[in-house]
Amino acid sequence: MTRDPEAASGRLWRVRGRSCPPIQRSDFAFHIKLREASKILDITSSPTVVSSSSSAMAPIQSNWATTLPGQQARRPASWGFLTSISAAAFVTQYFLAPGPLVQPPSLKSCLLDVCDGQPGCVQFPGEETSDWLQPFNLGQVSVPAAIIRPKNAQEIASIVNCAATHGSKVQAKAGGHSFANHGFGGEDGAVSVDMHNFRYVTVDSADLTARVGGGTSLRQLDDQLRPFHRGIPHGVCHGIGIGGHATIGGFGPMSRMWGTTLDHVEEVEVVTANGTIVRASNHHNTDLFFAIRGAGAGFGIVTEFKMRTRSIPREVLHLDLTFDFEQSTDLTKEFIKWQKLAADRTLDHRFGTEFTVTPLGVLKKLSYQVAIISSRESWETSLARRESEESLHIPNHPSKLLLKGLGFTQEDVLAGDQIADLFEYLKVKSQLSTSWSIKFTASGGAVADVPMAATAFAHRDKLMFYQSYSVDDSRETRSVLDGFHEKLLNLVHDEHQSTYPGFSDPELRNPQRAYWGSNLPALEQIKASWDPSDIFHHPQSSQDF
Repeated sequence: MTRDPEAASGRLWRVRGRSCPPIQRSDFAFHIKLREASKILDITSSPTVVSSSSSAMAPIQSNWATTLPGQQARRPASWGFLTSISAAAFVTQYFLAPGPLVQPPSLKSCLLDVCDGQPGCVQFPGEETSDWLQPFNLGQVSVPAAIIRPKNAQEIASIVNCAATHGSKVQAKAGGHSFANHGFGGEDGAVSVDMHNFRYVTVDSADLTARVGGGTSLRQLDDQLRPFHRGIPHGVCHGIGIGGHATIGGFGPMSRMWGTTLDHVEEVEVVTANGTIVRASNHHNTDLFFAIRGAGAGFGIVTEFKMRTRSIPREVLHLDLTFDFEQSTDLTKEFIKWQKLAADRTLDHRFGTEFTVTPLGVLKKLSYQVAIISSRESWETSLARRESEESLHIPNHPSKLLLKGLGFTQEDVLAGDQIADLFEYLKVKSQLSTSWSIKFTASGGAVADVPMAATAFAHRDKLMFYQSYSVDDSRETRSVLDGFHEKLLNLVHDEHQSTYPGFSDPELRNPQRAYWGSNLPALEQIKASWDPSDIFHHPQSSQDF
């Protein structure tokens, strides 16, 4: 990492030839949130600094024949981008917690009974020993009543019964990468079921299907499938947990070729709202299986997935085209070409493509250049490179995040004058803020080969998705991204305004319709059957079902 000569003010850093914003001091917002929660609950205890050394976890334990190696909890290595002074301030502020939160005695005692004295089983955020509350998006912090780490499905069933008896909502947390922190409930007072002890992958040597624990990360999944030369399509942030990813979609660079992650789920073990443990597939509990694949958070906690795997290719051809533009009209021409490619229904399924715009000088250069970098990579190298590139836009550590997203159907293809207006807007606004990124990703291919009504995932008709990102929640940056998003909304038919559930946006209007579209009526009926009391709930899951 070297200092960008254009960033003498300390505003930008150059990493591998690209610039990214410095980590913001968003830790203060998290600390303030906890203090506000303390005031609401009428707590007067003084804040206590929790030592970072208290966060070490025991190695992963599993009774399965094939398990992942034990790992010690640690702070993300990417924090090394901070100066030593900032890093110290971040750790101190992030784990600055108020005095004990007042829990409903009956709920607390019920959860303690489930744990039966097991160490490392449950924490109640705000108590001096609590350090499990580590929200991914510090701009959307919610404080759960409890965070509990069960060891088996029977304990999860008991936890659900505790919550139902005492009027609490329940959400599972696998990787904890929800942009709205839904794994912690998305709002105060939920019971967060941490799937830390459900990290395993076993591969059947006969049919090469994999049984995957609900807490397994995408990186762990890849590592365990690699010796069998097998893979499953998924997103690019390898810290994401399969429990959330495979129950909302699982869209990524391999999706045009193989489909989504949830398209590879053949069977699940689920703890339901009445505390029973069931299996669901295309042959058993088919309605629940439909809902789990696309809207899982509102219907149960998946403890195990049975998944179909794929033979991984020997090589991946990577093409990286970088443009430096003097005028936004140049960018418009290139995007028109790219959109035509993305909208081509005959495009080979093996071809994945995206168009990324950042304000780090891309609209300010004095010359127009096209640089093409071509390389042949192994499957593993390709996965690692994509994760590295994504981390430049979305960090793998807690920070304040702004994110917007939208899907485009064939009827929503942008006209040339509309594209020109969008990029002229970005050219002007890039003078105000440079801490953002906008990405368009082609969809279709194998994703579109599955009927819309086959799963709750309602985006089979999308040609492309757009996302905007930022770790800077300043007024200027928010203005840039909100303005761009509103421009796009005005160009897309109202009935088509939908987005992938993985782009969870707490400010999204009509989230249920945006996420599940034409599948919403079916989900309403299934919800009434399997979870009429809305035990499995977060603000964008099932409140309107």
